[in-house]
Amino acid sequence: MIHVIVVVAKNISVAAGHSFFLQLGVCNSALLISSGMQGKIMYEVSDQSIKKFVCAELGCQCPEQVFDKIRVENTYSDFVSIFDRELLQSSWLINVGARLLILVLNVKQIDFGKSKVESLINRGRMLRDQGNFNRFRLVVATDNPVEGGNELSQQFDKLVDEGENLHLHILSLDKVPDELL
Repeated sequence: MIHVIVVVAKNISVAAGHSFFLQLGVCNSALLISSGMQGKIMYEVSDQSIKKFVCAELGCQCPEQVFDKIRVENTYSDFVSIFDRELLQSSWLINVGARLLILVLNVKQIDFGKSKVESLINRGRMLRDQGNFNRFRLVVATDNPVEGGNELSQQFDKLVDEGENLHLHILSLDKVPDELL
């Protein structure tokens, strides 16, 4: 069972607060909201769960040390503007070792127009470049990845140059860690 502690703190960093609670042994996950973080909520999920997802489902062959630092951020409010609230169920940005950036979108159905795909690619490119990440992976998770998946892949491939280190993964919900759904 995963216990989550929510702390609203004025002068505490997420990393320091999370470490404090882990050292106390009172939880294995902590959600901390710091007034100095401009409304961003950091969420720590099982590192093993993320590593398994990244390696097994996304095919990442990153060196072991990359998985020493994993940060997960709930980005629903950042990406709901691209979609409508009925389509986007959840949105998570995963930073793996400051080298790999993954955006996981849980959507009811793959119903993306070209403008939404372009917006996602541009946002991913911008986030990758601003954070000096090696690559960006967009993960679209849905109940039925086949319906609309080919069209989305074709749109993505037309808009991304080979070697640009932008990748698309269309997965069924059962392939994504429960904590990200």
